[in-house]
Formats: sequence, C-alpha cells, structure tokens
Amino acid sequence: MDPKYDALIMTIAKDFLRLKNNYHRLVKNMPARRLIFVGNAEVGELAAQLNLGERVGFINEDELLPFGDVHSIMQDVLRRRDVPRGVTGWYYQQFLKMQYSFLCKDDYYLVWDGDTIPCKPFTMFHEDGATPFFDLKQEYHEEYFVTIGKLFPGMQKCIGPSFISEHMLLRCDIMRNLIGDIMKNDNLKGGSFFERIIRCIDVDKLVSNSFSEFETYGTYTCFQYFNSYRMRTWHSFRYAGNFFDSDKISDSDYEWLSRDFDAVSFEKGHTVREDHKDVFTKKEYQEKLSARKILELAQQEFEEGYLEIWEDSLTEADREAMHYEKLGDRYLNSNKNQAFLCYENAEFLCNNRALQRKLRMKKEQLWNTGEITVDKVSIVIVSYNSQYLMEKCLESIRQYCNPQCCQIVVVDNASTDGVREWLQQQKDVKLILSEENMGFPKGCNVGIENSDARNDIFLLNNDTRMAPNALFWLRMGLYENSHVGAVGCMSNYGGNDQQIDVTFMLPKEYLDYGKTINIYSENPYEERNRLCGFAMLLRRPVLDAVGELDEKLTPGYYDDDDLSVRIKEAGYCLRVCHNSFIYHAGSQSFGKRKNLDEIIEKNYKYMLNKWHVDIPTNSLMNAEAVKLICERHIKDEEIAVLEIGAGCGNTLGRLRYLFPKAVLYGIEEDEIAVKYAVQNVEITAGNWKTMDIPFEEHFFDYVIYSNRWGQTLDEELLISRIERYIKEDGMLII
Repeated sequence: MDPKYDALIMTIAKDFLRLKNNYHRLVKNMPARRLIFVGNAEVGELAAQLNLGERVGFINEDELLPFGDVHSIMQDVLRRRDVPRGVTGWYYQQFLKMQYSFLCKDDYYLVWDGDTIPCKPFTMFHEDGATPFFDLKQEYHEEYFVTIGKLFPGMQKCIGPSFISEHMLLRCDIMRNLIGDIMKNDNLKGGSFFERIIRCIDVDKLVSNSFSEFETYGTYTCFQYFNSYRMRTWHSFRYAGNFFDSDKISDSDYEWLSRDFDAVSFEKGHTVREDHKDVFTKKEYQEKLSARKILELAQQEFEEGYLEIWEDSLTEADREAMHYEKLGDRYLNSNKNQAFLCYENAEFLCNNRALQRKLRMKKEQLWNTGEITVDKVSIVIVSYNSQYLMEKCLESIRQYCNPQCCQIVVVDNASTDGVREWLQQQKDVKLILSEENMGFPKGCNVGIENSDARNDIFLLNNDTRMAPNALFWLRMGLYENSHVGAVGCMSNYGGNDQQIDVTFMLPKEYLDYGKTINIYSENPYEERNRLCGFAMLLRRPVLDAVGELDEKLTPGYYDDDDLSVRIKEAGYCLRVCHNSFIYHAGSQSFGKRKNLDEIIEKNYKYMLNKWHVDIPTNSLMNAEAVKLICERHIKDEEIAVLEIGAGCGNTLGRLRYLFPKAVLYGIEEDEIAVKYAVQNVEITAGNWKTMDIPFEEHFFDYVIYSNRWGQTLDEELLISRIERYIKEDGMLII
C-alpha cells in the first residue's frame, strides 16, 4: 500500500554536505510519499543540485518558523547576545517538527533526522495498515522528563525504553492538541508554544539541551491516546561515524549492517578514531562476525551514552534486571524512593557491563535530584555456635543481597564450636566478639550500635537463608510510605502468622520456592500489630526514636513484640511483605534450652506489667474465620465484616490484605489493645453486650465472634444483639 504521508528530513547545510553521498538511500528506503528536506536556503540549493528525483522536495525553515523568532527568545532568557547558533538550533529543529502539524493536510507526517541513513526499507505501520509504530531504543535523560512535568503537570516517564530513535511518525491532531495543552497551561509564560517550552527550562539547564520532542510527544500520547500506536524495538547504530567514513561506506557495508540495524547515524563531531579503524570495515571481520556482535563487544568499553541492546542476547539475569528497570520507570510517577530501589536492584542483578552503566546512570541521576531518602542496610546477626548455619546464612546474603547497599554486622556471643575463628576470616563482616553470652536482645543492640549510623537495621537470625530478592522487597515495603516503621517477611517457620504452609526436604527447595514468591505484586502488604524478629527490617530514624531492644527480656522471647509495641506507640505502622520469603530453620538456639518455659513465662509477665495489655493473646488471628470467608469470595469482592473481640485487629488486617475493597470494622473491650491495633481498619473500644452498636441494620455479610480468652459465650445474647446487623444472606461466625 502506497504511503499517504510525507517525510520531513531535518538537516543543516554542513550535514547535507557530509552525507550527500548517502542520501540516495533515503529515497530508496524511506516509506513516504514525498521526501521534503527542511533547512535554510543553502540546503535547498544543495538538494536541487543533488537531483534525487521527483519524490524529493524542499521547505525553507524560515517560512515554516523563522529562526530569528526562536533565537531572540533564547538571547532574552540567557541574557546574552552571543548565544551560539548551535544552541538555538538544537531546539529550533524540534520546534520545526512540531510547527509542521499546522500546515500538514494529511493525518500523519514522518520526521527524520538528516544525519541518519536507513540501512534497508521499512514500514511505519503495523500489518493491519491502521496502527502506526512508535520505535523505541534504550536510553534515558532525566532532564527531558523534568521539562515534560512542567509542560504537563503530573505527566512523567511512563514506559521503560526511550522514544528517541532519530525519527517518529507524528499524528497531526495529537501534535496540535499537545501544543494546545501547552498553551492552556497558565503556569507557563510566553506567547507561543516554543517560547513557553524555552522559558519553562531552568536557565542553567537550557544550554545543555533539556527538551526532546520525541520523548514529549511519545509520553503525551501514551497518557492521552494510549492505544493509538504499537511499540516496536528499533536498532540504529548511532556511533557509525566513529567507525565508518561517511564518504567511503559501501553498498556491501550497508548490506552487512542491515542484518542487525535498521539505520545508522553519522552525528556531528563523530570521526573515525584511530583505534576504531577497520573494526567494522574489514571484510574478514564481516565474514566471521555480525555487526551486532562487534558492537556488543565494543560498547562494553563505552563509558557513557546510549546502548544498543538485543533482547535475545541477554542472559536471564539481564532480563530480570531490565524487568526491575521498567518497574523503576513505573514507580517514578508515584514513589521515587521505590524507583531508586528498583534501579539499584537492577544494577546488582545485571551481568552486562554496558547495561550496568546505563542503570547506574539512571540511579545516580535520580539520587542527584535530592529527593531520595533511602538509606543503606546493616544486617545485624547474633551468633552463638551453629557454624554451619552461620556459613550458609552469610553465603545466601552474599549471593542475593547487594553489597553496595548492605553492611554485615555479626555479634558472636562467646561461641565455642569454631564459628568465632571462622568469622574472623570473613573480610566483608564487621565482627564484634563478646567474651560472654549476652543473650539475643543485648547482642542485637551491640550490633546496632556498631552499625553505620544512618543505616536501616535488618535483624536477621543466623539460622535463616536469604532467598533471591527477599531483602529488596522488604526495602520496597519499608519505603512504600513514610508511615511504615518496620516490615517483616513470610517464611516456612515463623510466629505471628508469618508462616506459609509449605514443606520441602532441602533448604535449596525452599529458596527455589522463595524465588517464585519474591516478585512484583499489586497488593503485597499486610498490616500487623507486631512482627516476628527473626527477619525484621527497621527504618533507622524510627529505631533511634523508640530505642533499641529491651535487655530486660534477656535471653530472648517477646523482645520483638516489645519493639513492635513501641513502634506502634510512636505512630508508625508495621507490615508483612507477602512477596518476601526467607527460609528459617527455626529454634536452633532457644530450642535447646531446658528452662525455655520459664524464660517464656518470665518475659510474658514482664510484658504484661510493662504495657498493661496481653499483646500475644490480643494478637491472635482467627484463622478459621478467615479461611471460611476466603472459600466463599474472590479477592475483588466488596464484602462487609464486623469482628467482635477484635483484639489488636490482626484478623481484620489479614482480611484487608485478602480483600482490599472490603468494609471492615471491629469491636474490642480492651481499650489498650485498641490503642496498639492495626491502623487500616476501624476498631471501636467497647463492650458488645452493653454498648450502642454504631452500624446500620442488615449491613454486614459476616460478623465474626473471636473468643480469644476461652470464655463461656451466651449465644442467645450475642444473636439478639447482633442479628439485626447481618444481611439476610449473611453469616455469624462463632
């Protein structure tokens, strides 16, 4: 089908002269009705002399948009008369592409950078003939999206790749609407769209090129006209000028390049470097290697700039890294801390050196905004004998935790089995050797005190093994919002309802299982009133505010409950991250104590006297009620549930996680238990037998009665008080 649009070739006279011997390939390969060079009068003369055929035309750029109009604004903004023409020219060519939308009589027009040559014929429409392509590449420039956010408040990067591919098929009505929305933005100054773009850019950023028409149009279209284009990977050799002389590149060179590249660019200032001579042009190289392979090898040494990446050449780790990069791009719109963590994790996972540099650049650019509040992590482990378990614990940390953001601190409590000597040989461990068994709480405190002062603290038992991405997802949960004080994981062995009912023969099988769990989830967080301390990640400013572990709970047990209560008392919430699984052998030290029951009883009484509430009992979850409701409903259903005897709300917290749209209420007689309850459900303090029950009749699908104290229940009284609030098809769960 003949194309029903024209192509604008944007160029200047110097570039035309450099590349004129290659321009017949534009005519041969370009999928356009007419090719129109856009430039000054000299470009028009050169195009006429080249005599490329009837399909080729010319538009004088000043007739489209006078250069002087743009240049005078640049001079005014920069407060200087000697603004180089090239500085204005960068923006001017982009504005020309945008301005043409008002003259074009077709639905579309193709814009093409004049320093780029197509290697082979291509199409700009999907095979359905109706949907155009957005051609995508791998690069990132934060400054472009800063400008986009000013032009269109709230609009930020929305896809992983870049729209900057040296060309774009523009739809006239979308471009005109884009310009119209710029003119409607009352926060922008200027009488024209290009003046408003120039004036919205910080003066110190203006000279360094802080606007991209391609990124702007692509991002705007994704937000406003999402299904108007299809995405396509485009491979162009942007550094061709560093390897090929534009006057000497041959037909056979282009044929060889076309096997891997759609186009090649000869950018201004690029010349064939001495160390690049013959790298691509030697026939014996071309016979043995593909252009793609040579570039993949060459760009391992590139220190900056774009990357050309072929999906099928990536390792599994590289693909996973790109997944986390895309996830980071998505979080840029909502949570920059989480975006930073994604880029950091992507860099850690990646094996490809060139891709690593790109990810590092994105991470550093985001850090340099000054908006990131993410801290590094100190992993604090208390050691007492069990050398094999300690070796495996550290082995898993080294394998699955990013050393660039993690410090390992081990406190050994006078071990006698050789683990102290082994730990002294570990160069990446900050080791504190105690001459006595201080117990778990004090051991943790010594580790915290010897950690880097700003680091978040990850309390980790020595009988655990980290699964892939487990710590990453805990950090994502910790930085989901500023009200989260601490987070915990799921495990095969753990208290506080953090245990998953799975059984395998070998620890490796648990880690493999963890890999399937530790992935992105739309709703991974469950609020709790307490967390289990075997793997507990604490925000450092929160820990500094509430204090370290209570050493009166030595040698251990309930120290994590006590810390949880203090975090709650300070106004923060606690969360379990269901997409973070850590293997836990369980009870490797305390399980061997003969007086374990005495320790538990002593610390239980201490907690009761300290907080005047039975935290363990009030934290119990009514698992049978949760199971029954789950069997009758799916996740997105809007159900209404009331729990009588809600305690600290963990049953309701689990239902909130399982049914995000549910309407949840609780009634609890113990006012102190309500004080330390979960924050994402409403629990009223009162006696259900005598209080005015503040709900509409026939409102609840379920009323749960949780008899956590084992008291004798007067069922007739319960039914007489509650029945009217249950829907006709609802259920009372006792």
